Amino acid sequence: MFVAHEQGTGPTVPGGGSGGARKQGRGDGEHNDDGGSAGLRPELEALLEKEARSISSLPTEFQGKIFDGSLTSSDLTRFFDIEKTFLIGALARIWPALRSRLVANPRFLSVMAVELIIGFVSKTAAEMKQRGSSFWSEFDFYTSDIMLELVGDFALVWLLSPTLMDFRASSRTKSAFLGLSGHLQQLPKFALQPGTTFSPGQRLACLIIKGLQFGLVGFCASVVGHSLTKGLVRLRRSLRPQSAENNVKLAPVLANSLSWGAFMALSSNMRYQAVSAIEARVLEPLLVGAPALLFTAISFLMRSANTFVGGIHWIYWAKWSGVQ
Repeated sequence: MFVAHEQGTGPTVPGGGSGGARKQGRGDGEHNDDGGSAGLRPELEALLEKEARSISSLPTEFQGKIFDGSLTSSDLTRFFDIEKTFLIGALARIWPALRSRLVANPRFLSVMAVELIIGFVSKTAAEMKQRGSSFWSEFDFYTSDIMLELVGDFALVWLLSPTLMDFRASSRTKSAFLGLSGHLQQLPKFALQPGTTFSPGQRLACLIIKGLQFGLVGFCASVVGHSLTKGLVRLRRSLRPQSAENNVKLAPVLANSLSWGAFMALSSNMRYQAVSAIEARVLEPLLVGAPALLFTAISFLMRSANTFVGGIHWIYWAKWSGVQ
């Protein structure tokens, strides 16, 4: 629940053992042993005053970044703007991972929409061409395929999107798991993400870890998709035992899933890393001040080309690996 401070007072700083006393921000960013803050940067204090908000009303990761001095005024401004957006604001309030991406990457929603539209259109066109006159009678297979396509596209954009990282997680616990999680959070979201704080080792680790994540997503999606397809085929065969379709040999689930997972880990990972780098390092600097629609249009063309190249690469990969 959001709590606004009283008219005329400074932003409320959460603290313990003080009987609810309030402390005015002075701007040095240090924080007390009781979890409160000895100061608040003037630009952040001004934003909180403007929105009639207290620090305690912000999500915990924002409070932490205020205390350690890493929250920028642009981050806080974007957060307030997101909160006011219909539906997206409601989702952002209850979904920290989405909130983190929306704040750190203003183009997250447009890039996600572009990727999903491209995936839907290209997959539908391919399915209609492949199934021909049987498309509507095999609509259940198409539905299964298109859902898995969209899940995969969503995962690719989600995993490569910059986030509002919380560097404090690993320092608050001795847990080995959370310690590892803290280290992973400090990696760039894609290998060539802009920023001087990332070392070459961190960028290489990002490339490897994203490959493993993509491979796992691809493998699991393929297992689910092929298993669902096999289940639908068996159901059809039981209902229509005399159909000529019963003679069609189905591809093995495990071999196909391993091949697709490897393809995602290598081909998809490298291609989408390149797309993200071009958008962040070339398009965004070139299009500063330009209409957002121009960036979206160029991104759409580039991601369409990436999908086309990926489709061709998969054909060669599948033949080389022996699954087709």
